[in-house]
Amino acid sequence: MKKHLVMIMTDHQRADAIGRAFDGKEVMPYLSSLARTGIKFNRAYTTCPLCAPARTALATGKWPSESGVIYNDWSGKTARQVKTIDDYLKDAGYSVGRIGVQHVKVKPALESRSDYDAFYTEVDYKNFMKNLGHELGTDSRDKTPVKEWLDGTYQEKKYSNTRVSQWPFDDDLFKDAWFVDKGIDFIEKESSKPKALFLNIWAPHPPLILPTCVKDQFSISENVLPSNINQTSLNEPSLRRQGIAAQLGEHISKKEWAKVWSAHHSLLYFADMQIKRLMAVVDKKLGLENVLFVFTSDHGDHLGQHQMYQKMEMYEQAINVPFIIRDDRLKRREVETCVSHLDLMPTVLGLLGIACDKLDGRDLSWCLENDLNIRDMPVYAQYSGNPGIGTMRRTIVDGSLKLTLDSNGDREFYNLNSDPLEMNNLMHDPRIQDMENDLISWCRNRQDVFTKEK
Repeated sequence: MKKHLVMIMTDHQRADAIGRAFDGKEVMPYLSSLARTGIKFNRAYTTCPLCAPARTALATGKWPSESGVIYNDWSGKTARQVKTIDDYLKDAGYSVGRIGVQHVKVKPALESRSDYDAFYTEVDYKNFMKNLGHELGTDSRDKTPVKEWLDGTYQEKKYSNTRVSQWPFDDDLFKDAWFVDKGIDFIEKESSKPKALFLNIWAPHPPLILPTCVKDQFSISENVLPSNINQTSLNEPSLRRQGIAAQLGEHISKKEWAKVWSAHHSLLYFADMQIKRLMAVVDKKLGLENVLFVFTSDHGDHLGQHQMYQKMEMYEQAINVPFIIRDDRLKRREVETCVSHLDLMPTVLGLLGIACDKLDGRDLSWCLENDLNIRDMPVYAQYSGNPGIGTMRRTIVDGSLKLTLDSNGDREFYNLNSDPLEMNNLMHDPRIQDMENDLISWCRNRQDVFTKEK
């Protein structure tokens, strides 16, 4: 029998949440315990600190410019016909379920396909709540207007802010609890095929609406905040304060940031509760020894560091993401080598013994199966705007060195060993040029819009 696959994603979760103690309590105790019995990648990077490009890259193994999805194109207008990890699994005889937040944009759209054994999205959840008499809308207090550069002009858009509120219904009606219910239904359904479940949890994505069971999970204290809350870096590039994340972080006091940290970690604790509930059924029904377990997030959240909120920038808080692989065949360890979200698809398929076409990432399965060191190679990330093309960033991380290029030519360069909070931009460092050449070459080879005129 082939190994089953359970892949779980959260939204807006930073890498440092795994194993973190907050207010004297572990934030994600169950997931952290799984990480200790598996392989934990401490330096995994998203391809984009934005939902649709990140999730599409994960599902296709392709750099956003190659999949066509470089911003949150909810209509799928820019999406291309690219084979997904779901397709490979179906072809290999798997029963496939995709449940939860659905931000993968390919053609034909995943929602239009009839070959899933389970497929539930936020639309299904809203219909479920509507049938119970609960109309789910957006509270205007949860949104803040910003000026965003789009199509050559600054336009007003609204984004979720730092307001914290309480979920007004029963906790088992919370979105992620419902998604997990559907995931459990899929796992418990009898099938002669191996199962592949993709479960995409919403938490801790803002707005910060807390289920009752976690509203008092963590106390609120400014003492737990990092030192660079509401601090900008030396030689900060000119476009940073005009970005969405910086505008959302304006005029937020440390006292308010403490509330945000408490709420954010409370939602992570709730997500962990749901993951534990699902995995208990997975263990009982399939046997954990028969499962390849994968966990990651699409991107992180600044949470006030660099005086920013949400994602959409290239600091470690936004692009360094959790990544765990657990399989009884693999020796437990922590990996400090840089890896990319682009590596996830070929590695997972490799561990499952499924051949795939040439992708933009590396198949690390041989190293993991034989407990070998993973060769250090640069990883890359991009940001091109949110609802359309805006101001652009491209980033390369090579060991401890990190370079970000802006569309206006500004450079941001950090040594993460000596400056892990990225507070001293070494913009004139001579090492920049070689890294810039590498980054430009990577983008140009993938017909990236960023290099069209370079």
